Amino acid sequence: MEDATGLAGLFDFSMEWTPDPVSEGSLRKGVNAPEAPPGGETGPSIFTALREQLGLKLEAKKLQVAATVIERAEKPDAN
Repeated sequence: MEDATGLAGLFDFSMEWTPDPVSEGSLRKGVNAPEAPPGGETGPSIFTALREQLGLKLEAKKLQVAATVIERAEKPDAN
């Protein structure tokens, strides 16, 4: 992840957005889907809310990142 905002420091802000619907098959075990808004209300996506409410825009970008590759793992011996 790269921070290209040019902003320094800590900020206290609030945003309102509607979570994207999540299909049951796409959930990882132990992770809960976002709750649907009450009364079927809909609002902006998180991307629109970031742009309109905070003036930030998310952009996809390819970057080099450090990675650790584990080629093999074994259970420890019973001592």
